[in-house]
Amino acid sequence: MPAPLACKKIIKKRTKRFVRFESEDFGKLRASWRRPRGIDNRVRRRFRGQRSMPKCGFGSDKVLQSINLLMFRKLNSSCLQDSKNSLSDAPPISKSYSWIIEPMPENSAITSPQESKPPSSKEPLN
Repeated sequence: MPAPLACKKIIKKRTKRFVRFESEDFGKLRASWRRPRGIDNRVRRRFRGQRSMPKCGFGSDKVLQSINLLMFRKLNSSCLQDSKNSLSDAPPISKSYSWIIEPMPENSAITSPQESKPPSSKEPLN
């Protein structure tokens, strides 16, 4: 079993999501962030007491960006061969697959599409 990475502590500079200006006042505005662009906007002009806008200072450390809270580096793979190759390079990896992969049994022979077709209701079963 792989051991977690030994690196510095993860510090989140901001855990709250940035909310769109006046989205709580109007039902048709969603809360997802949009940059305010009005000439008199209080948020854009950074008045005291208003919500803050996203900026590069809120970003996380580059070393810790691909590491999850259990201190494993995340690996997205679409096939088993990718994960086998990468496990030899870097042991502390948390694998996540893009879809469920079930490996074929080693002793099963690959059949042609005609052999693997299910029998239809018209043909008699042997």
